[in-house]
Amino acid sequence: IKTLMCLNANTSWHRIYLFSLLANKPWVNDVGYSFHARTGHSPKLSFESRLDEFGITQYMTQSERALARSYAHLLPITLPEDSITDKRKSSVHSWIYQSYAINLVTETSLSEGVILTEKISKTFTAYQIPILIAPPGSSQFLEDLGLDMFDDYIPWKTWDHLTDHKLRIKMIVEFLDSLLSSPTAEQDILLAHSNFKSRLIKNKDYFHSTEFQNLLLTPIKSCTI
Repeated sequence: IKTLMCLNANTSWHRIYLFSLLANKPWVNDVGYSFHARTGHSPKLSFESRLDEFGITQYMTQSERALARSYAHLLPITLPEDSITDKRKSSVHSWIYQSYAINLVTETSLSEGVILTEKISKTFTAYQIPILIAPPGSSQFLEDLGLDMFDDYIPWKTWDHLTDHKLRIKMIVEFLDSLLSSPTAEQDILLAHSNFKSRLIKNKDYFHSTEFQNLLLTPIKSCTI
C-alpha cells in the first residue's frame, strides 16, 4: 500500500488549478498523481490554448493561468494502466485503486450541487480514505448518509462548508503538504490506514447494503408517486 492517489483526465478548471498548486511540491512524484490534460471536445486543442477558453478564464485569473502554463511542459502526467480509453484499467479492481491508502477525488464539477458519482464511490469500494475536491458540503452530505469520512484524520470540516472553491482546494493542498512533507509520511499514512481497517471494511459493506440503497432511492421514489 502506498500513500495517496489522484487521477485526472479532462482539463476542467479546478483540475488545472489543483495541478498548478501540486506541480512544485517535492512529494508530487512520490504519490499516484496523474493528469492526462485531455481537452475533450477538440483533440487538437493544446493545454495552453485551453487556458484561454471561457470555461477556464471565468474561474481562473490571468496570473493563475500563467502559473499553470509555466508547468505545461510536465503534461501529460500518467500512471501505468491509468487509461483514458480503456475504463477497465482504471476500475476499482485495478492495481491503482488497490495500491493507495488515500484517494484525493477531483469531482466532475464543483458547481452542480452535491453529486455522488463513480469517482467518489470507488473510494469506498476500494477501502480507501477519501478526500474530496467536490461541491461545498459533499463530505458532510456523505457523512449524513452514514458513511465514515474520517474527520478524526482528515480535517475536512474546516473546508467542506466553504463556498470559495479555490480556498477549499488551497486548504486541501496545505493539509496534504503537511501530511506528505513529513520524513515518516509513508509509514504514518500506512499505519493510519491499517488502524482504520475495520472502519474501511464497514464503509464498503454499508455502501453495498440494502439500507444504503434504500436511503438513496427514497427521494427518487417519493418523486414518482
